[in-house]
Amino acid sequence: MFPIRDRRPANAFYQELKTLSENVQEATILFVAVAQDLEGITLRMTNDGEPPKEMQIWSEQEFWKVHAQMDEKLYRYFFLFMYLMGTRKGEALALTWQDVDFERQEVRINKSLNRKKPEQGMEIILASDPTPSSMGWHILNGRSYEITTPKNITSNRKVWMTELVVKTLKDLRAKSERDYDFAETDFVFGGKLPLSDQTVRRRMDQYADKAGIKRIRVHDLRHSHASLVISKGLKIEDLILLSKRLGHRDVKETLNTYSHLFPNAQRKILESIDEGAEM
Repeated sequence: MFPIRDRRPANAFYQELKTLSENVQEATILFVAVAQDLEGITLRMTNDGEPPKEMQIWSEQEFWKVHAQMDEKLYRYFFLFMYLMGTRKGEALALTWQDVDFERQEVRINKSLNRKKPEQGMEIILASDPTPSSMGWHILNGRSYEITTPKNITSNRKVWMTELVVKTLKDLRAKSERDYDFAETDFVFGGKLPLSDQTVRRRMDQYADKAGIKRIRVHDLRHSHASLVISKGLKIEDLILLSKRLGHRDVKETLNTYSHLFPNAQRKILESIDEGAEM
C-alpha cells in the first residue's frame, strides 16, 4: 500500500503529474488529494490490480443475470434498489414511504436499521413512539431491531432516483396500498415490519446460485453500484458527486475505497513515487 504524502504546493505537483499522463483526468486524483489537504490516502490494491478480498462486486452483466432469477417482487425490487441507488443495507431497510419523493424523484436517507444486539451492560432504549419505523429499539412478534440515525453526518442525504427505480417504487407502493392497511410510515421494503437480514442474505445467495454467478455480500451491492457509476465514464474529478451519493464522510473515503477502479491512475501514481526513489 502506498500512502500519498507530498508537501509541495498543489499547483506545482499537478503540473508534474500532467507530464506523466497523456490523460489529464488520470492525474487529477492526486491533485484533488493534495489540493484538499487529504493527507495519508492509502490506495487499496493488490499486486494484480484487483480489489481487496473483502470487497467483491458484480459487474453490470452479472447483476442482471442474477436479477433475472429473482421470482419474488419484494426481494427483486429491494436488490434492484440497492444496486441502482448505492445505499447501505441498513439505510434501505429503514426507508419508509414518507422518505420517497416521487415528484422530485429522490429519496431522503435519514435513518438506518440495526440488528446487532447491544453488548452486555449496554442500555437498551425502547422507542417511545409505537410506530415501527420510529427511532429506538423495537421488539415486535419476537423480532428486535433498532432504528438509528445514519452512519455519519454526510450519510443524512437526498439521493436521486433513476427512472427505473421510480417505476419500481411506484409499482411497489400501489401493491402495498392494495394488500394491507397502508401508512406513510410503513417500511418501503417489508410494510409493517422491515425485511429480515437473514432472509435477505439467504435469498440473494439462492438467486446467485441459480444464475451461476459468484456469491457476494448484500453490502457489496453498494460497491457494485459504485463500480457501475465509474464504468459509465465517471470523471475522476467528479468523484465528489459519487461521494455525496454514497454518503461518505468526504472524498478521501471514496478515493480510499474505490481507487482500485482507476488502474491507469494507479500506474501513474506508482511511476511518480518511483521517480524520486533511490536504492
